[in-house]
Amino acid sequence: MKRSILSRMAAFLLIFVLGFAVVAGNNVSTVEAAARSSSINMNIFKKKNVRTYLQDMSYAGGINFSGQTQLKKNLPKIVRRDFLYANWKKYKRYQTGVDMLVPKSVVLKHIQDTYGIKVKSVNLPVKKGKYLLKELWWQSETVMKYYNAVRTKTGATITIRGSLFGRYEGKEVITVKPARNSMGFVITSMRYYRAGR
Repeated sequence: MKRSILSRMAAFLLIFVLGFAVVAGNNVSTVEAAARSSSINMNIFKKKNVRTYLQDMSYAGGINFSGQTQLKKNLPKIVRRDFLYANWKKYKRYQTGVDMLVPKSVVLKHIQDTYGIKVKSVNLPVKKGKYLLKELWWQSETVMKYYNAVRTKTGATITIRGSLFGRYEGKEVITVKPARNSMGFVITSMRYYRAGR
């Protein structure tokens, strides 16, 4: 009788342990699948339009930021760079001479789509209820060329190399993370390194 009871208890314990292992295994698989699904698609950086976009965003490098605090601090200059230089073809309908007059909603949406943050306003002059983006007067003969993209734990690091008359001038290092937007990523940091530094 005792052996029968012990056998039943052992069988019950074995079933419990096996069931727990299956559940735990399923949970791990679910977590791993979620992690895989949230990783960046590196094939994005093989597309010509994406490489061109990153090259344009690196024009006249010098607006560095890492993290939301630095990004928000530099937003006025970043927005002017993005609209007047990097994406001027996309937003050229807002041009008024050398400046741009852009609806606030367009600027705020651009910030969210490009950098993955929501802001209520940007410290820019306002004219007729729109943001007035004044010309930055940047002049640069440096040609920025896509170099490579390397996967990281949080997304990817992209290097854009600059050359002036065939001579290496420096590089723009951009970090991105996956996002559900037209590009498939948002920019989390940008830093320009001049040659020899």
